[in-house]
Amino acid sequence: MPSLAFFTTYALLILFWAEIYYQARAVSTDRLRPSFFTINAVVYTIQIAMWLILWWKYIPLLVILSKMFFAGLSLFAAFGFLLYGGRDDEDDSVAKMKAAEEALEAKQKVTNSLSATCSFFFYHVL
Repeated sequence: MPSLAFFTTYALLILFWAEIYYQARAVSTDRLRPSFFTINAVVYTIQIAMWLILWWKYIPLLVILSKMFFAGLSLFAAFGFLLYGGRDDEDDSVAKMKAAEEALEAKQKVTNSLSATCSFFFYHVL
């Protein structure tokens, strides 16, 4: 269960970065939040279904599939981090928006500390 909570936290962080990225480029962000909720609902449904099947009847192959599922989720989260979190500020139009620069710096500090905290606990849970 902790791994699912960390996945949701990482997905929320990626959603935050994606919203900033697309808002800075004046692109609609209407589909980002529903996508976040849909992805989380699908992930939780699949994992809960696997747990229920394992509770009902232990299947060693399903244990392996469950671990591969979490590995895939981790890869998906890492890709999101690279896509939205790894952007260079010099090329990012968010940094060029002078009116929102102070708010962006404050959000970036919160995001960085949240990322560090989540990463620390995520690796200690595994």
